[in-house]
Amino acid sequence: RLCDVTPLTADMRMIKSEEELKMARHAGQVANAMMAAAHETIGDGVHEYEVALAITTAGTRKAAELLKAHYEDPRMSPNTHFLQIMATGNEITMPHHRASIRLLKKGEPVFICLCGMTNFHHFKLGFDRTFWIEEIADRSQEAVYQTAVKSQQAALSVLRPGILAEEVHAAYAEVIRSDGYEYPFRCGRATGFSFLEKPQLVFGDKTVIQTGMVLAVDGSVSVAKTFRAQVGDSFIVTEGGYEALTEFGKNIDDVVVV
Repeated sequence: RLCDVTPLTADMRMIKSEEELKMARHAGQVANAMMAAAHETIGDGVHEYEVALAITTAGTRKAAELLKAHYEDPRMSPNTHFLQIMATGNEITMPHHRASIRLLKKGEPVFICLCGMTNFHHFKLGFDRTFWIEEIADRSQEAVYQTAVKSQQAALSVLRPGILAEEVHAAYAEVIRSDGYEYPFRCGRATGFSFLEKPQLVFGDKTVIQTGMVLAVDGSVSVAKTFRAQVGDSFIVTEGGYEALTEFGKNIDDVVVV
């Protein structure tokens, strides 16, 4: 007789061990190095794939540094591996667009998603930023971006042990809808040795948030076929709230690349 044990293993994987949390923190360092490299490389006249190459190189070097310092398996590869998710210009609303030969242009938005690239020692995290090249050519995009940032802040304001997963999403969604935008997709999800684990931060998921979970928490606003802004970070749930694993500024001065 065959039985589906997925629900059992999904529950077991929600709370990370100390060794897994160590990997999560190191994955955060790798992610931070990659986002910094993206920021340094983005510019007018740069190809999308060149940004992707810089991200991969920075992530691999940081991973190698961490493996040498903290792990004993010399066969564990430091190489980051995934088709870089990024969308630019008039393709910004395509959330899973891969880096191409397209040239970046002054004033355009650039979406960088490291959710597939951040894969250190098999541990995955979520990490997203929206940038602009030198200036924001379409000033209406700034208001959308600020709502995305506010929606993530709202989600984090309620994130703590004992709250339901859907309550985190509710706080995020309320900000987006109150600013006049469409009802949003999920606020986030758990990660670990898979890109998508339990719980998901979405209406209907009544999983109780617990200490030791690793969650990707996003702020995201879409304006149909014209613009999409997203910021996303990963966190460890702690007794007092959360510990940030990924870090890159979200102020306008931080995300306009000059």
